Amino acid sequence: MKQDDGVMLGINLTTCRQMGIVDSFKTNGSIDFVELLMDNFFHCDPGTIRPAFGDIPVAFHIMGSHFLERPANEMVEIGKIYRSFIQVVRPIYVSDHLARFGHDGLPLPILAELDYPRALANAVERTRQWQDLLDSTVLLENFPSVMSDGACQPGFFAELIRATGCGLLFDVSNALVAAKNTGTRMEAWEEAVGQFNHFHAAGFDLQCFKGREFYLDSHDRALAPESMDWVIRLASRDRPGPRTTVVIEFDDQIDVGAWQQDLRDLRRRLGPDRSPA
Repeated sequence: MKQDDGVMLGINLTTCRQMGIVDSFKTNGSIDFVELLMDNFFHCDPGTIRPAFGDIPVAFHIMGSHFLERPANEMVEIGKIYRSFIQVVRPIYVSDHLARFGHDGLPLPILAELDYPRALANAVERTRQWQDLLDSTVLLENFPSVMSDGACQPGFFAELIRATGCGLLFDVSNALVAAKNTGTRMEAWEEAVGQFNHFHAAGFDLQCFKGREFYLDSHDRALAPESMDWVIRLASRDRPGPRTTVVIEFDDQIDVGAWQQDLRDLRRRLGPDRSPA
């Protein structure tokens, strides 16, 4: 892999209040791009996004589309908004979530995982519609499974990708959380992961509820060593297509020093032939 084709490292930007972190990381060379949580930037004119970041590229991460369960007329309207940003900004990629946000018309307090066997037909139909509305390929992010049903997730993604032409935004720490909670081996993702170039990673936490221990994707701490190792293993592989990207996420109790250190360690371990010039 040529040096100028190396891995791009980025961070997630959830609100405009974190722009100072972006500016600092950009100045000291820690990041090569920024991933915007698009739902929190709808108040902006699409034409102001690119100038706000100068020469640093951006990617789009969508959280609030609820495209699997939103009524069709609402999907059309909200799709127009996302599409206008995509057309103006031309992000590196567009990504979204596969999860249940509500039940019987009522919002759930936390995201719930899909019932994968029963959800596939609807997911195929809705993913096709969503990509058509956005006029863009959409990368869908894997879920940090807590319950044993999550073991079906790698196969579900493989079928969904084949049926719709969507992509995978592979969250390494989500997959590790799922592996610890459900026993699903990381290697089960090999087929789907091998086709795509975009990755997330974040800190996770061990919790206990009524005597049962489980892991949660907390985004409130530095990467676990095993997360870092898997990012290196996956991001170092040569793949056809666009440049490989890795976003290190920090959303809660942000420790800027730890965040920057993860980026530095990742860049060092990827080596000069895996990092942008």
